[in-house]
Amino acid sequence: MNELIPMTMTFPLDRTLDLEQLTPHDDLALADLQANILKGHGRPNTINLFLRFAEGGQAEVRDWLQQLAGRVTSAQEQLTTSARFKRALTDGERSGTQDPSLPDEPVRCLFLSASAYRYFGVPTDLQPADNAFQDGMAARGELLSDPTADTWAPHFAAEPHAMLLLGQIAEERLNELERGELAVMPRAITVVGKERGRAYFNAHSEGLEHFGYVDGRSQPLFLKQDVDSERAKDGIAHWDPAFHLGRVLVADPTSPQDTAFGSYFVFRKLEQNVAGFKQAEEELADALGLVGHDRERVGAMMVGRFEDGTPLVMQPTDGRLPVTNNFNYAADKDGFKCPFHAHIRKTNPRGESVGSFASDERSERKHLMARRGIPYGTRLTEPDGAGTRFLDRPTGDVGLLFMAYQVHIAEQFEFTQNAWANNPDFVRPGHGGTPGTGIDPVIGQRAPGDRPQPSGQQVWPNWNNDPPTAHHPHDFSGFVHLKGGAYFFAPSKSGLRAIASTELPA
Repeated sequence: MNELIPMTMTFPLDRTLDLEQLTPHDDLALADLQANILKGHGRPNTINLFLRFAEGGQAEVRDWLQQLAGRVTSAQEQLTTSARFKRALTDGERSGTQDPSLPDEPVRCLFLSASAYRYFGVPTDLQPADNAFQDGMAARGELLSDPTADTWAPHFAAEPHAMLLLGQIAEERLNELERGELAVMPRAITVVGKERGRAYFNAHSEGLEHFGYVDGRSQPLFLKQDVDSERAKDGIAHWDPAFHLGRVLVADPTSPQDTAFGSYFVFRKLEQNVAGFKQAEEELADALGLVGHDRERVGAMMVGRFEDGTPLVMQPTDGRLPVTNNFNYAADKDGFKCPFHAHIRKTNPRGESVGSFASDERSERKHLMARRGIPYGTRLTEPDGAGTRFLDRPTGDVGLLFMAYQVHIAEQFEFTQNAWANNPDFVRPGHGGTPGTGIDPVIGQRAPGDRPQPSGQQVWPNWNNDPPTAHHPHDFSGFVHLKGGAYFFAPSKSGLRAIASTELPA
């Protein structure tokens, strides 16, 4: 299932990592690797600070970078904190108490753009070599059908040198953490922009995006214990979430250590027009004559899951809990249950592109990324069990801070966006004037002259596997707008120290 990855001498990448069978080299690698790469950090409140460095201020910035390298959270620290928190929860359940301080240890991650490596004068052969990373996101906009960079938020217009990600459980403590980091930044560093992330949860404590759908359920898993948990909870017979470390980690070229790894990091600010999307859902439900509970199927046709996360391909109604990920589209080859244009079918085809768009399942799976996004923006809400229920429908100022780790930006993020989400003929090509799939209704972006999405595809599931009888032209594209972004590299801690070293040219 996984692509064969060449082994390194000390830290093999052709495996999922077994935390119960760590070697001394594994411990060294985890202590040097930044947090959030192998597993999401889990903090519901985050701050992203975008930084620019002043010309001539290299000495000051190097001193700051040397100090920050010691505070950056390692994967080892993240996993240790997580294990301690789980033990505290178990003990608290037994005794009726819980230490409230344990889960609120801060997370710090630092990402550098290609312009930062050039700023520090790092020799070309010691820089991350990915071509897309070196070009920067703005230069790749035409390939992605992105809006031009002059329409982006100001702090993305000129590529930032760095992004500092801060995360904590409590918002008040996050603000304290930010103030502490700002206080030690030298004058040669300017904060050119800030983005706040805030997670929202439904009544079952599952993360929500702003259109109201459970988000982030399907992720590549790199730790054996996470795979085992998934196997026990949901099964992996139809979809195996296990991925080798080599799909997310690359050797850090700046570090002198052979156990130093990093990952390419994509950041995109995606604004969501909630009112527009929900109105389009209602208008299409009216056009199809749907009433009551059946009206919820319209949104499921766009996303591929109902709002509670129930996969449309598995049943025609919602209410399947816990949210499953153990499914594929083998029994729905004609798209009668889940339309081909559905967001989750577009961005994770689960083997169905083999033979038309991929040579085998291994080549299809290599395009998937480790997504670590979080919503941004404030909503009017009310309590709903363990979570909240949205009460308003904003037209802007809310959305997703899309973040993803990978080993090859062009083959993972850019391929997914361009060849899958934006491709009106993926995953079913049109022939002889017959329309294809249409673009992804959530993140798809049309190139000039492309037909609307979806174009006359079915919007009503037919669970008898008969050709669908209910069709209606509809276009859900345009409710998610790119407000800017950048390509970064997440260096190892030793790589950060090497960049800060005066041994490299200034």
